[in-house]
Amino acid sequence: TALVIGFGSGTTVGSSLTYPVQSVDCVEISPEVIDASQYFNDVNRRALEDPRLRLYIDDALAFLKVTQRTYDVIMSEPSNPWIAGIGNLYTLEFFEECKKRLNPNGLMVQWFHLYEMDDGLLKLVLRTYRAAFPNVTVWQVQSTDILIVGSKTNIQLDFGRMDQRLKQQKVMEDLSRVQIPNAATLLSLQVLSPNSVRDYAGVGDLNTEDMPRLEYSAPQAFFVNRGVKELSRLDERMNVGKNDLFLAQRIQQKVLSDEELRSIGILHTRPIRGNLTFGYTILSDYNRRYPNDLAVLQHLADAA
Repeated sequence: TALVIGFGSGTTVGSSLTYPVQSVDCVEISPEVIDASQYFNDVNRRALEDPRLRLYIDDALAFLKVTQRTYDVIMSEPSNPWIAGIGNLYTLEFFEECKKRLNPNGLMVQWFHLYEMDDGLLKLVLRTYRAAFPNVTVWQVQSTDILIVGSKTNIQLDFGRMDQRLKQQKVMEDLSRVQIPNAATLLSLQVLSPNSVRDYAGVGDLNTEDMPRLEYSAPQAFFVNRGVKELSRLDERMNVGKNDLFLAQRIQQKVLSDEELRSIGILHTRPIRGNLTFGYTILSDYNRRYPNDLAVLQHLADAA
């Protein structure tokens, strides 16, 4: 079972339904967003027509306080936090309500952005998140977009099962749209393990309902447009062999194949995707072994 907070174009809901889920609930506050969904059928897989979807036009925080449902995954992707009222969906109280609705071993996935933001506010969000979820990792889905994944317990991945899940036809087709052909490439999106999240977030204030710091600081960060700079310094992918990332755990069990190396390198050397230096390093290693792969040469040239 899954809960998606914010329908948007419906892409996340549609992607969720490519898996053999029992049900997906979606809470969207604006009925006009649902009315506009028809214009995004090519990217959301006509999610509104799937009988497994239950749609609620409601405020997400109010919904969480009254529902008795519990979920294996909760995905929250509200609008940018400089918009009035959005800060409520980044408070400790909101994250605690989400935690109450998670099944054992469930995952809470929170979208956040790095553009028109700064390190101080990202640290504020991560500290607040960690106050609710003891286990937090950070994943970079695009150069300036991240996913914060939280859980009540330590996450133990079954890599073999993960490989099989990603080979399901609908899932494979869906992930191919974002250049992720295998589990290793998906794992390469992780930036920080729990210890690094703790070190980066540090100790300090939290974002709460009675002290809504994000609500008032986000518009200032939007105006100044300094950007998040420190996160790249702690990116564990640049410390190969000495990190706690899931990809490193996967490599300990099974060495990356040439095709996995190639797909990781190509993903990270695409415009607005991933870590360019990491991708260039991976592709350079691959290129030494396969110097006649013209597609890889082109990506290396563009990255350089």
